[in-house]
Amino acid sequence: MTDISSKESNEKVAFSFKLGIKDICVTSLMVAVMCILAPLSVTIGPIPLTLAIATMYLSAYVLGAYKGTIAVFIYILLGLVGLPVFSGYQGGFAKLFSYTGGYIFGYIFLVLISGLFIDKFSSKKLYFHVFGMLLGLLFCYFFGTCWFCVLTKASFTYALSVCVIPFIGFDIIKLIIAIIVGVPLRRALSKAKLISYKNI
Repeated sequence: MTDISSKESNEKVAFSFKLGIKDICVTSLMVAVMCILAPLSVTIGPIPLTLAIATMYLSAYVLGAYKGTIAVFIYILLGLVGLPVFSGYQGGFAKLFSYTGGYIFGYIFLVLISGLFIDKFSSKKLYFHVFGMLLGLLFCYFFGTCWFCVLTKASFTYALSVCVIPFIGFDIIKLIIAIIVGVPLRRALSKAKLISYKNI
């Protein structure tokens, strides 16, 4: 009886370990995607147009709220130590804590909130995904804009006019693309048993 219980216990530990390894691999892959795509940018004002928002949304779909947030923290830490993973292939303390840095930290809210809605509701209730992604984007905008105002002494209205309003249309397009790519990718990863989800 003891041997059987011990065997079952070992199998559970091994199974958990395998899941942990898979989670680490997929999370690492998404961090790599962030590092490759997020630096691509076009300067159209004080805040550059980048693919960062799209990669954050995709991370929320692939990893969910909590592992996705961990991936964002790792991405930010990589940039903090100097790797060129931020817009314009820049990195380091000065870039992260510049007047645009609040939007980078805002990615944490974006992925966490988006991921919570994606995890909670299946793709059959896609409107909840859209709501969660827009809410996450709103928090990202708000945090980044407040940060910009504090460092530049600009008014909130001016900050919105140069840091948010010109990007809304582009970010909505990124949201749509993330859904188009993220929903089937989430299903494929679940089917391949590379990562488990409560809702697909």
